Amino acid sequence: MKKLSLLICFILSIQSVNIYSQFIWQQLNGPRGGLVSEIKSNSSGTLFMGSLGGGVFRSTDNGLSWSQKVNGFPGPVFDDGTVAIAVANDGDIFASCFNIGVFRSTNNGESWINTNIPNSFITGLVIDQNKHVYAAAGGGNGVLVTSNNGLNWVQKNNGLPASIQISTICLTAAGELLIGSAHSNNLSVYISTNYGESWSPGTHVNTYPVQIVSSGSNIFSASHGLGVYRTTNSGANWIPVNNGLTNTKINRLSINSIQVLAATDSGVFRSTNNGNNWTKIGFDNKRITEVYVTSSGVVLAAVTGEGIFRTSNNGTNWVNSSAGFNCNGIASVSVSGSNLFAGTAYNGLLRSTDNGNSWLKLSGGFKGSSCELVFTAPGNVLLAQSDSGLFRSTNSGSNWQMVMAGFVSFNNIVSNQSGVLFASGSYPSFGVWKSTNNGLNWDIPDPNFMSSVYSLCVTPNGNLFAGTAGGGVYRSTNNGSTWLQAQPYASVISLTAAPNGYVYGCFNSVSGGQNGIYRSTNYGVSWSIVGLPNTDYFYVKSNSAGHIFAGGFYGSGVLRTTNNGLNWYEVNSGIYNKMITVVYFDNAGYGYAGTYYGGLYKTNISTIGLINISTEIPDKFLLSQNYPNPFNPVTNIDFSVPEKSFVRLSVFDITGRVVEVLLNEELSAGTYKVDWNAANYSSGVYFYRLETEGFADTRKMILAK
Repeated sequence: MKKLSLLICFILSIQSVNIYSQFIWQQLNGPRGGLVSEIKSNSSGTLFMGSLGGGVFRSTDNGLSWSQKVNGFPGPVFDDGTVAIAVANDGDIFASCFNIGVFRSTNNGESWINTNIPNSFITGLVIDQNKHVYAAAGGGNGVLVTSNNGLNWVQKNNGLPASIQISTICLTAAGELLIGSAHSNNLSVYISTNYGESWSPGTHVNTYPVQIVSSGSNIFSASHGLGVYRTTNSGANWIPVNNGLTNTKINRLSINSIQVLAATDSGVFRSTNNGNNWTKIGFDNKRITEVYVTSSGVVLAAVTGEGIFRTSNNGTNWVNSSAGFNCNGIASVSVSGSNLFAGTAYNGLLRSTDNGNSWLKLSGGFKGSSCELVFTAPGNVLLAQSDSGLFRSTNSGSNWQMVMAGFVSFNNIVSNQSGVLFASGSYPSFGVWKSTNNGLNWDIPDPNFMSSVYSLCVTPNGNLFAGTAGGGVYRSTNNGSTWLQAQPYASVISLTAAPNGYVYGCFNSVSGGQNGIYRSTNYGVSWSIVGLPNTDYFYVKSNSAGHIFAGGFYGSGVLRTTNNGLNWYEVNSGIYNKMITVVYFDNAGYGYAGTYYGGLYKTNISTIGLINISTEIPDKFLLSQNYPNPFNPVTNIDFSVPEKSFVRLSVFDITGRVVEVLLNEELSAGTYKVDWNAANYSSGVYFYRLETEGFADTRKMILAK
């Protein structure tokens, strides 16, 4: 009997750990948008779109909505994306992924296989009527051709300069091939009239062609900073056709028998007379990375950061058609009550009030095209930094006040137990800044400490740590009034403090040692490497359970340790783009991972948080009193569920306002424990409420700081 009891306890402990650790990441429905490289169509009108960080997307409704198609397609590593797409007459699709290769789909994008192309940076793909695929390489390999679906590739560079860097390739209706050379010493167009067997230089020189397109006898070249050129005699002569083009920085061209479209750094332009005259048809002062006209005449335009827009009336009306394209560049994340905020690289600051399902771009005094930092201060005060300054909101982002104008370079903001805020600054805002009134005013308490500070963290005993560029780690025991160098020989990209007081940092450029994750167990007196040596993990973050998460920027994703760095393991399930830009945890322990043009992810369960403490089926619903109570700042809440139920556990303040939703999901029968971390809330009386179908109970708890 004793052995049986021990076995049962062992099984239950395993089940508890599994529920505790086995979470997956789910991509949120936005913020919509991203960076688009190219759009192509097959003969039935199905659209395929390449993106910088999201792989390949497909639309079967003429660009109204999109779905990601990346089964077998590699995730990005660094600045990797789907650069070029080509569709064969038989329906096969070929797509390039920067230096990783060219991939082929035979089932409309549902799955992809890698072809055997040599390691090359492929900038363009075209396919002739005999299904010869021509790949233009930007890294010096010239033109590569396959006649057997990518099993073998052959270089076709006869007549081309050595190590030519090709920016674009075009196949005309007459079977002529044209390539644009991006080499600094040879900015010109080369032409082949024999399917790439030999090449001849054209007369279109010193123009840096970024794209060449053709329709009938008209061939157009988009030249970097010089507008549009046209030839009607197979490249023998080129003439500029820029009348009406108020911006000659052309990024892409699209053409059919009726019109030519130009995507520029300040909108979309249209010509209906072969480029003799141009008219702007949309997007003043917005950078357009791709424009495409479908077979039905619908025009699609990719606006940097904002996504895909669609017009069916030649630009009179544009409608955002980015549904399913959720690949914004995420720079910062924060949660305030039931509000989720995401700062983006090109589309400002957005807010979701429904757990990431829908998003609103915030204005109300907030300015800036980017939002590098958003932080929830005590009392749900929000601070957000854009390229226009530092802003503050006291009403969940509806209205903003600028508190620091001009160029501000705060890298992160932290709060101590007393609610004092500290910000790490680099050029031109060097040093550590301090605010005692929730971000309304800032000063530098120690003007002698003017390093470029990448990161900050605060330990539970109030010690403040600063990671610097090349100067290692500094420590302050008096709220930043003075600083002592604690580790002098590294660039410390990121710092985090665990609840037990241990401090972890991403150390780079370590003099006399290895790069990696370092730890101090004695408040910065000494440091030792604890994992991930010489890797690209540039972001560390602790949840309230003391689990340390490391985020890698060069495609390594997220790793986690639950034993103070002794062992690390990947927790990337569900993440396609593993270029991590930010890791964040809300008070319920849910994790958020922002990616480099791959969107925003959230864990499906709490990372700390929902522990099944007994699988024995209880006889009734029960909500227990939290423990400890009073508490500061973490407390545990136990509850029992006698049958499979959808459970919601919420926290309210004294006014009855919901400040946190700790749980909102279906659970099997059992007894559970949930932690609540109230570090961002002020002292006072709070209530927590358990709701299921047919049962509800509320209890009181006291936060005492």
